[in-house]
Amino acid sequence: MSVFHGRPQTGLNLTEVMIALLLLSIAFTTIITVFRSATMESAFTVEHYTAMFLAQKILEDVNARVRHNPHAFTDLISRGIGSPESVVEGKSRYFRLLDNTNNYGYLSEADDEPIRDGPLFDQLKGFTAQVSTHFEGDPITGEARSNLIRVEVIVRWRTKEGANREYRQSQLVYGIPQEAYQTRPIQSLTPQQTALLEQGAMIYLADLFGLATASISLAQIQNRFPDADPEVLINLGRVGYLFDLGLQIEAAFKSRIEILEAERETLRSSTDLAKRLRFTDVQRQIASLYEQKATQQIGSLLMLEKPIADLINALAAKPPKAAAAMSTLSGILNQKIYLQKIHSTADKVFMTIRFIPMSLSSAEDIYLKLVNPPYLELIPRGREPVIFRKVLDIQKVGVLRHMDSSTAQTMLNGLLKNIRAFRDKYEGRFPVFLEYLDQEAAHAASLSTLRAQYKAMYDVFAYIDQLDETVDRLKKALPIPPEDKKDKGEEAKKK
Repeated sequence: MSVFHGRPQTGLNLTEVMIALLLLSIAFTTIITVFRSATMESAFTVEHYTAMFLAQKILEDVNARVRHNPHAFTDLISRGIGSPESVVEGKSRYFRLLDNTNNYGYLSEADDEPIRDGPLFDQLKGFTAQVSTHFEGDPITGEARSNLIRVEVIVRWRTKEGANREYRQSQLVYGIPQEAYQTRPIQSLTPQQTALLEQGAMIYLADLFGLATASISLAQIQNRFPDADPEVLINLGRVGYLFDLGLQIEAAFKSRIEILEAERETLRSSTDLAKRLRFTDVQRQIASLYEQKATQQIGSLLMLEKPIADLINALAAKPPKAAAAMSTLSGILNQKIYLQKIHSTADKVFMTIRFIPMSLSSAEDIYLKLVNPPYLELIPRGREPVIFRKVLDIQKVGVLRHMDSSTAQTMLNGLLKNIRAFRDKYEGRFPVFLEYLDQEAAHAASLSTLRAQYKAMYDVFAYIDQLDETVDRLKKALPIPPEDKKDKGEEAKKK
């Protein structure tokens, strides 16, 4: 792929940083004088403010590292208690003088040499920084969360009088630990969500069988369909209700996407720079919405897993009779309706499955266009790595969702090609993003390594791929006459 190479911007140099620190020291001396006259408590010194600067700078660097390289979050978790490290001579893993300053992403390693001598060395040589991490409980529930850690920085120094001092500062950092990609997510419902699901299932059954919603009950349905099993009915209702939720997701995102697509068309042929920038941003928003839609649709399919399994088990435990086996004409008609309703609800699952690849393909197509001319040069420099990561993420999903190894390998080759192109673009600049690209290249070395690295995602798509067969087995097990099955199958294809 072709990638536009812009002129690299430079960060602050050492002289500028030294001047800034000198000005801070002068300003703080004045503040300290006022502070001492206002209180008799322990006075702050220039060293205190230097320690505050160091702690804040390290936290900013930690945030920047996780933001531009999500794999760094796992590294932070393994940090644990940490140990004190000198902030000079390049001994601190997390403190770098120029990182995260203006135009931070465009620094080369030569712009950020360790502090080895000079006035700045003399000012900072007595300071050490210790970075520690631990898991933090949910701010609301208090439950431990594997994706939320507290990062604490302890800066220590010794005063001229020989007294030991320290300054502490901490911050919550959110990320995704590597272990989260190894275990397939389990869709669990809260008691409130479970109650809503049961209520929605009954509403779906009422609509399915043409009964009054206000008074609907399983017993009422069984009065009309004597062969109906309560377990079959309630799980049929759950499946149907969750499908309706999937339709709502589709409709909600469709309306938002259509609004943006209409705006995009008004901007498409404009030569005005502001409008071209807006066109590029609208493209990004549309791609993001397709991605969000697919994510929510996958979530709705995962929620279908248990009710579909329970429905199949209930049908196996008590197979429904064929309509012809009923003793009365009304019984035959009602049993035929009952079987067809199960069949039509199963067909709806097929529709939900079809939504996902369409959404993911649309997102991938737009993201890939964004990283090629004429769009690439219109992306703000600070957002380039974010967009590039999105491209690689959506390409990874594309590889993982294809069970056919030949197709998956072709898509993997495209992913590796983009990783190399992005790395060439940032060679010698933006070290954190280069670390991310190197890790991504290692993960994508082969189909087996990528699938192992993102096992949870691969397992989700394997489940979705098998869901087709699962629902098909359910439908074939129903004693519906061949002509009815044919009619229903053709109807599903048309949808």
